[in-house]
Amino acid sequence: TASHRQPTPQCAVAATLTRRIAGASAVAAAVVFGLRVVPAPAAADQPAKAVDFAGPAPPFTDTYLDWSLALQDARGVLRNMVDVRVLVYPSGIRVLALRRGLVGTVEWIPGRSPQGYEGTKPTSRWTMATRFTWPPRWLRTPPPSAIGIPSE
Repeated sequence: TASHRQPTPQCAVAATLTRRIAGASAVAAAVVFGLRVVPAPAAADQPAKAVDFAGPAPPFTDTYLDWSLALQDARGVLRNMVDVRVLVYPSGIRVLALRRGLVGTVEWIPGRSPQGYEGTKPTSRWTMATRFTWPPRWLRTPPPSAIGIPSE
């Protein structure tokens, strides 16, 4: 009868192919979810994505929003908000490279540094590294609660 037809060989091949594609997709997703981009110390001769300057915490508006800030490295001048971003950091400030890596010696251009940083040298240099972790970090560590749970 029509309701008890046997599957055709083409259906069996399609079902096998579908299972293989699903399995390959699960493996590919596991690999992608296990990849993390993390900061790593950069050598002096290696382009850095960020540099830290230790010092007093300047006002937020004098760093993040100040268009006049500028640094110089071995390849030229880097302007805040165009080539780099200057952020207030717990131990001072961090400069993030936007357009290219920071090469060689990085220093503030005289008269164009945040308050208290004229002539200071970077204390650390950072680059990006890729790490694989299994299981993915977001599966291992529960996120912190956004709403505090009252103790009874």
